[in-house]
Amino acid sequence: MKKSMTYITKIALVFLAVTSISCRDVIFDTVRGEVELDDAKVSGDINSIVRFTIDSDEYLFADNGRIWFKDITQTSEEVTTTLEDGTTETKTVFTNNPTQASPYGGKWQEGSKEGIGDAHIIHLAADQNTLYALTGVLEKDSDTGYNVVTKKTLYYSDGKSPWQEVKWVDAEGGSTSVTIAPKLTSQLYCTNAPQKAHRFAYLTLESAFVYELKDGVATQMKGTGSDTGVYTGTPTTACVSCAWFKDAVYFSSYSAMITDETKDLDPSVMYYGSGSDLYYIKKDKEPTEATNWTKGISLSTIYALAYTTSHMLAGTKEGLMYVTLDADDVPGTKVSVSNTSSTLSSYYRVPNVIAADPSDTATTSDIYATSVIYGSTTSTGASVKNEGLWSYYPGRGKWNRE
Repeated sequence: MKKSMTYITKIALVFLAVTSISCRDVIFDTVRGEVELDDAKVSGDINSIVRFTIDSDEYLFADNGRIWFKDITQTSEEVTTTLEDGTTETKTVFTNNPTQASPYGGKWQEGSKEGIGDAHIIHLAADQNTLYALTGVLEKDSDTGYNVVTKKTLYYSDGKSPWQEVKWVDAEGGSTSVTIAPKLTSQLYCTNAPQKAHRFAYLTLESAFVYELKDGVATQMKGTGSDTGVYTGTPTTACVSCAWFKDAVYFSSYSAMITDETKDLDPSVMYYGSGSDLYYIKKDKEPTEATNWTKGISLSTIYALAYTTSHMLAGTKEGLMYVTLDADDVPGTKVSVSNTSSTLSSYYRVPNVIAADPSDTATTSDIYATSVIYGSTTSTGASVKNEGLWSYYPGRGKWNRE
């Protein structure tokens, strides 16, 4: 009898352990939150989501080794209903349905790699007229069995024509050639501003030089160095993000930098994430002076920021987080919105987040984010199926796989 009780106890403990792990599973949380996950179309590691204009139409472009694009248009209609007391009420109803070809500007479509060939798309950026793609040729290492990058190339396109290699110009304005070493870091980034006129793109090459990218030409910028902080004029090689503010481009050595710019209004507040801390500065102060910045709130390690008129969204080491903004766009408190706790949760890092229309609120704008697993799938119950592109649509009101 004692042996039987011991056996039953062991079985119970095993069941308890399995149940504990299962309860942490994102799929379990999703079912509990009554959210059925769509099949992912744009999956895997996504390094960038950028705004780009083609023939006056606004698009989003994303990469996962391949190129994907989507019309940024968000659609709604005014619907008038008659209430029980006989009065009428008019509401804005979002007609978006991500499972249909339209609206939403249709589904994400795979973009052309003509001119690039079989190279892997590592990162995207865009200026006012040109889209850039940093690529890498992958080959299997015979010793390790892993794919390794053997060649990196920077291409450009107007979004309609085949891709071409950028033209390189040295600091004196002369034509030159540049080889991007495959095993070293190359940082491609851009302002990604809602207004086309405020879009600028840059490449930091192997922690040695910074190049300004414009209309398919990469021009070396003078005065490079490795200091950290916020700069204007010429960035240092430590800079990895930038934003258009006060009629100039400001560069940052912090991973996330953004403003409260919308498609119709110039920015009045700029933000950056340093470690877990979200900082902000108003337009009446000089951003290059570190003491002018104010710490708004601490979250988790911040990788990306997206502005809406009601909330700042932060892509972090522990999922997607929402922070309230007051009437002056000053960060307030962390809050829960939609079903992020059961989808873009603490089991996943969120390296990218973008609001299609920042002039809308966090619940009335189409929003996109990307996820990669943080930690092991064994200990967290996270699923590789959830790595990739996610979306929030007002017509659906929930986050789901894109």
